[in-house]
Amino acid sequence: MPLGCFLVTLDATKGPKYSGRFFEAGKDSYKLSDDLLLRLQMVHSSKLQSTITLEDSVLLTRSYEDRQNHFILTVVLTPLDKPETFLNGLKDSIQKIAAKMGSHKDQLDKLLEDNYFESLRTPQVTLDSKKLEENIKDKAKKLLQEGKTKEAEDLLEKATKLKIPKKLYDTSTKAENELKKGDYEKAARYYQEAADYASELGEDGLCEFLRDKSKNSQRLPQFMEQRNQVVADARKALREEKFELSAQLFRRAADISNELLDAQKVEEFSLKAKALQEYASVEKKYR
Repeated sequence: MPLGCFLVTLDATKGPKYSGRFFEAGKDSYKLSDDLLLRLQMVHSSKLQSTITLEDSVLLTRSYEDRQNHFILTVVLTPLDKPETFLNGLKDSIQKIAAKMGSHKDQLDKLLEDNYFESLRTPQVTLDSKKLEENIKDKAKKLLQEGKTKEAEDLLEKATKLKIPKKLYDTSTKAENELKKGDYEKAARYYQEAADYASELGEDGLCEFLRDKSKNSQRLPQFMEQRNQVVADARKALREEKFELSAQLFRRAADISNELLDAQKVEEFSLKAKALQEYASVEKKYR
């Protein structure tokens, strides 16, 4: 699970500047240095996107420039996170932030926080067969530009003639249906089969995601029972007006949901935890 995110604005005259940040453990829980600022500027002078590995974290960064804005958005990951599964969220975030920056210049921390819970906190992968085909065509185009004609032809054959993206989508759908029916072993087998299809396409992030789903499917009853208990405890704490404790428990429920790769529940429990933590802070201030 990510630690948070931050935004660097780039000005041709004034240079780079940290303009906004959000970290779950607190605004100052992650050190943002001048050296890192210059490193990001240098990396993005020639690259649109980059992954930077530091001692205790991994930075997935992407730059954006139009007539009004020029900035770098970075999501801070743990070494255990898989950067490729956060790329879709980062791309979505760039567009949303670019559209809102003009009216939120004095509230960038809040804009980043809202966007973090909406788009960055949970890994995202592409399970749409048409989008997968588009991804593969883009990969094939890149391979052709690099002079790797045979690899490009093989990849396109898998997408068009062998219809592997559709097989992947259909198989993962079968897995979801088996989960709903409570047949966790069969769901695990289908997820593994879908992961094998993803591996054939070179979709490493998607392959890892589906393999994790396969493993977690067999542990699902245990995880669900654990999450239900944590949520029950969180609601009990809320009834007793123990707001900070309730926030901590909802955050724990979000973490368990993340283990289950249940993006909807991650978002739900994260937002509840965030709202309760804000309420608890106001209560403390005016008590």
